[in-house]
Amino acid sequence: MKTPKKYALLACITLSSLSLIPLIKNRSQHRQAIVAKDAKPIDWMDSIIIRQFSRFENSGITRKMIDKTWDKCHSKCSWFKRYKIIDSKVYGETSNVKFLLEKMVEQYQVPDVDFIYYNHDKISKPLYNSLAKHKIAPIFVSAKEVDMDRLILFVDWYYNIKETKNFGWNSLIQRIDKAQCQWPWENKIEKAFWRGSPTDGLYNWKTLKNYPRGRLVYESKKNAEFFDASFVNYPSWQVSDINSFVENLGKATFIHPDEQIKFKYQIDLDGVTCSYPGTQWKLISGCLLIKQQTKDVMWFYEKLVPWKHYVPLDADLKNLTERIQWAKEHDSEARKIAMQAREFAKNHLMPEHILLFCYKALLKYASLQTFKPSLTKKEKSTKSPSCA
Repeated sequence: MKTPKKYALLACITLSSLSLIPLIKNRSQHRQAIVAKDAKPIDWMDSIIIRQFSRFENSGITRKMIDKTWDKCHSKCSWFKRYKIIDSKVYGETSNVKFLLEKMVEQYQVPDVDFIYYNHDKISKPLYNSLAKHKIAPIFVSAKEVDMDRLILFVDWYYNIKETKNFGWNSLIQRIDKAQCQWPWENKIEKAFWRGSPTDGLYNWKTLKNYPRGRLVYESKKNAEFFDASFVNYPSWQVSDINSFVENLGKATFIHPDEQIKFKYQIDLDGVTCSYPGTQWKLISGCLLIKQQTKDVMWFYEKLVPWKHYVPLDADLKNLTERIQWAKEHDSEARKIAMQAREFAKNHLMPEHILLFCYKALLKYASLQTFKPSLTKKEKSTKSPSCA
């Protein structure tokens, strides 16, 4: 395959030097830059992104591949969206990810790209397998099972970079920081806490304990001295016997995260997939994060270290009581982990870090495109609200 001219991700880019280094337009130059003697170490974002795209290094990303993937995806599910950035203008359906792209072109010189994004929680295993057999182009996603190597981790579909006053990540940062002063470690209640919905399976009363979230809520009623866990709602599309659930488990009122942090230990369980922004706010909360270990990952998970940033919890929750007991008996160590998690979030998960990671992901994507993206007649006739 001939190597076309294209933008390339400069692997030695760092947060401080990003805006000072020009983009390289030739892949061979890019590779030389990586191995140059005076090159700076590849930072954590770049190493994750390079590995994510490794499957496509030899084949590149062709227009035919993207069009074929789009036809396959869009015919199966309307949650697949296609976005283009051309001459610093963003084209595609209005969504939170489009808001992020619009912010990106204001801040960075973004190369022309044409890509597909899954605008929902997670692509199921059966759907992924049905697509992967056709050798699909990369699809950007909020979260994925770690072995789904044709999916590229990106910002989650729930994150709105414009949001500052509701319950999104931007406002949670400010609210939890403020609440920190009211609930220092020594004043927190020594109990594990969780609130959420039964979104990790299709529930009826007989299958309650088959799923981790259901098992947690059920066990909470028998072990109130260790943890306080309740469902705040029962979605009809997830629960078929709602009356039995309400009668036996009750229904808790919603408690905002800045109130939840009065509990010293925070449990993090997957629902449909990873919990966002649940995982993020629990990391920054100053509480000890007890995190379920599953195959599902978000863009920053690779950087998280068990027993440094969180206490690992078996997927089936069998060691939950043991983990809480450990935390009670090792208070100073638990506090250290909580503070390291908070520092991690401050240094890696702020809005500027999210934007930078997504920008770098698109740079790498652009370096593998074998064509120059262009607009359809319909797109040309649609005025884009985004402009650098």
